[in-house]
Amino acid sequence: MMPKEVSKRLEEFKQQVCQHLRELQDRLASVVQKRPKSTNSEDIPRMQEEVATFSVNFQKQPDIIRKELQAISDSVLRQEERIDELKQYSRRNCLPFHGVAEKPGEIVTDAVLKIMKETLNINIEQSAIDCGHRIGKPIRSAAQAFCSMLFHAKRTLKNTPFVITESLMVDRQRVLKSAKEKFGPRSCWTQDGRIVVLHTNRHF
Repeated sequence: MMPKEVSKRLEEFKQQVCQHLRELQDRLASVVQKRPKSTNSEDIPRMQEEVATFSVNFQKQPDIIRKELQAISDSVLRQEERIDELKQYSRRNCLPFHGVAEKPGEIVTDAVLKIMKETLNINIEQSAIDCGHRIGKPIRSAAQAFCSMLFHAKRTLKNTPFVITESLMVDRQRVLKSAKEKFGPRSCWTQDGRIVVLHTNRHF
């Protein structure tokens, strides 16, 4: 929950409690007016004073908490900026190579060394490279491509006894079943293991 949302809820809670306190003060005042004049008890005035003191102190608390939340939010922001700086600093020796065709079973460092040697005329030892890896999604294997083709063609099995589904873990199967029961089977499906629900023209 973001600090603004917490602050809003604190303000709502404050208003509710203050309303109850005002009602209690009104009831106490009514009791004081109706009590017999011969009654000499100091309990009710003391209760009134306690309620009034509590009301004043309570109304200060949301402001104090709000300031503390803002301080925490500012601290988190500074830490995120620092982390970003550290991450960027750690990438000072990283050099992305673009436009390098991907090949199944390739060794990335070998591909980079080849480009440097044949195109840049730079010869270095492989030990000079800490590591090399691809960025982004890798090319799909033949098996993955085949499964994807079958899964997208499953609609042609309509009105047949056959069904093709993704192989989901038990917990995801349970969630999918609950979603279909609540939103209808036509509004729920899976995509790369993720459960998609179409509800009021929005995807979840």
